[in-house]
Amino acid sequence: MKIALDGPAGAGKSTLAKALAKRCGYTYINTGALYRAFTLKTLNEALDIDDEDVLRKALGEVRMEIEGDNVYLDGNNIKDQIYTPLIDQNISKIASNPTIRQYMSALQKKMADETENVIMEGRDIATVVMPEADIKFFITATVEERARRRMKQNEEKNIFHTYEDTLKDILYRDERDTKRKFAPLMMTKDSIVIDNTGKTLEETIEEMIWIMQKKK
Repeated sequence: MKIALDGPAGAGKSTLAKALAKRCGYTYINTGALYRAFTLKTLNEALDIDDEDVLRKALGEVRMEIEGDNVYLDGNNIKDQIYTPLIDQNISKIASNPTIRQYMSALQKKMADETENVIMEGRDIATVVMPEADIKFFITATVEERARRRMKQNEEKNIFHTYEDTLKDILYRDERDTKRKFAPLMMTKDSIVIDNTGKTLEETIEEMIWIMQKKK
């Protein structure tokens, strides 16, 4: 079974997808980590992504792999380097670039095709990468709850921002994601909306497993 898991920033997609995959014995692929990895590459190498020749050369040479929680960039495990404020501040420009998104979509489709039972999580998985997915979950929560969750995630990494700044960042990312020209964030007609506002992780997982069992 192929499951697409989409939704806005801070909705808990990664936490849910990872826990659901572990419970069901599925392969979990966090596609957002690929964008973060390439963002790190552009920063480390000071690449000008507005230069199409430079960008295409970088995309032609880069090697990115995901193995569980580990993310590899050109052979190096960078999982602890891609969830930082610097990456957060720069990823929107990377994720909204049409050339990069086309490359990433092709890479992600290849990953999905090569995996039998997969939970693939990301911003346009259900609409672009896996439109034929057996189940398309759209995970959401109120913007206030998403901001609180993002604050908690950051604090666990010793990254501290005020609630107001975190809320502003979430709203900014919502605006960018829904209005970008290439593959904007949206629900499909057959998306199943999971609003986990006020719900525990276990409650949300049980709801999703119930839906999966009905589909089988």
